[in-house]
Amino acid sequence: MLKKLKNNFSNSFTSRKGTYVVIFIIWTPGVSLYLLAISIVLKYLTKQKVEIVFDNTYFSRNYFSKSKSNKYIYVFCKYLIKFLFIKNYSTNKNNINNSKIKLNKKIVGKYFLDVLTWKKSRSFEINRKLTQKEIILRENFFKANNNINNAIIKILNDNQINNKKFILPGGIASTSRLWIENIKLFNSKFYTFEDGGTDRSIWARNGIAAQFPNAIEDLKLLLNSDKGAIKNGINTAEKVLNSRNKCIDKGETGIALPSFQKVVSSSQKFETKKSGNNVIISIFLNVSWDAATLGIESKYRSTFEMIEKLADILLSIDGVILKVRQHPIERDSAINTKDNYDFIENKIKDKYKNRFVFIKADYDVNSYDLINSSDIIIAHSSTIGLEAAILGKPVFTTAKCYYEKLNAVDYFEDPSSLKKCISQIKNKKNITQNEEHKNECQLVYYLTQSLYKRDTGFSPTMNLTRFAKLFINPISYKKMNKFLNEFLISQNYLIFN
Repeated sequence: MLKKLKNNFSNSFTSRKGTYVVIFIIWTPGVSLYLLAISIVLKYLTKQKVEIVFDNTYFSRNYFSKSKSNKYIYVFCKYLIKFLFIKNYSTNKNNINNSKIKLNKKIVGKYFLDVLTWKKSRSFEINRKLTQKEIILRENFFKANNNINNAIIKILNDNQINNKKFILPGGIASTSRLWIENIKLFNSKFYTFEDGGTDRSIWARNGIAAQFPNAIEDLKLLLNSDKGAIKNGINTAEKVLNSRNKCIDKGETGIALPSFQKVVSSSQKFETKKSGNNVIISIFLNVSWDAATLGIESKYRSTFEMIEKLADILLSIDGVILKVRQHPIERDSAINTKDNYDFIENKIKDKYKNRFVFIKADYDVNSYDLINSSDIIIAHSSTIGLEAAILGKPVFTTAKCYYEKLNAVDYFEDPSSLKKCISQIKNKKNITQNEEHKNECQLVYYLTQSLYKRDTGFSPTMNLTRFAKLFINPISYKKMNKFLNEFLISQNYLIFN
């Protein structure tokens, strides 16, 4: 089995030496503090060349205009960096862009809508007219794109053009996406935390289904390693999934593994046992305002449209019951969407009656019980889709994600083609899963949910008090030093051999 798996993939690796350019964007205080910690450790403990870029574009400076703490921490980091004599750049707010290498205006406009979606914490109707305030915001976004493009040119032209690597936040908030996409234009190496990076993320938050674009690449490396490493990866994946499946969560979400379970006390209860000859299809949603990052908005104008269109396709098949599960983490007030799911639920139930069930975030439903009682799972980039494949269920996705190329997952570029495939499955009495395909899923799960999740103590979600405690603790720096040496500098980041 292991030999067959290895033959499907080829080996590759890239050197990780050079000057590290850390990009500071006015974001939440935790982001600035985390980047500060990385900069200090890289320069003084790992003895690397470090340069700093401060994003002073008008868009970045005003993105969190209501939060003074964000700006105060950002300014504090600027002065400390200068005190530490680390070379730094600043984006020129009035610079005119003369670069021949530019992002397409339509792409920049799409990124702006993604940012607006994130900022408003709701699914965005892409065809609606922008308000006057949003139009001004978009103009500032385009200006920021030019400033960033110019800044990157200056950085790369300032010695060691081909040997600079960028470190920056991932995701879609503020100007982060613009930095990432402009860096790509110049074929430079970069690392992010959270999501969005085409290189390996340097940190990913427990409980958040970040995009892991290197999952398949790292699967190739793992499958070309020894049998022991492969077996260890599969065993670790089983332990992680088992712990999530059995633990009980009382309300905290996305904090640590014991609190990850998608169960919460509620008066609403649903039967999750299989009954009758009906085919149960369960759709697991992402956080609706995060849909832009995860690719849903490329096919649908909003999460609501996605639910409605898929319901029309799937419920046109006789004997199908459709259950839609809102992302459980949305019961957290800091993450909860501002979308009105009651509206779409009532609209579809009026049409399909009891054949449609909407399960809200705070309903007393265990998502893994829901998987086991379902015949087919549809997921949009969420890690729950990968987990369902490991548990032996047929998994479909209509959004490109980090696991859509796996043999156990079927990606449908045209959602309407789902109908034929599901009808074929419906007529089969038993569905057996290929063991090799399951093992591939387990190894990707090990990579993304275990190996990639390296907790250095410092994190983008930290507050000032926690940072201060870590900052004065020598052990914290030793821990991050070890992490950065293994991850960024050493060629043994993935120790499989």
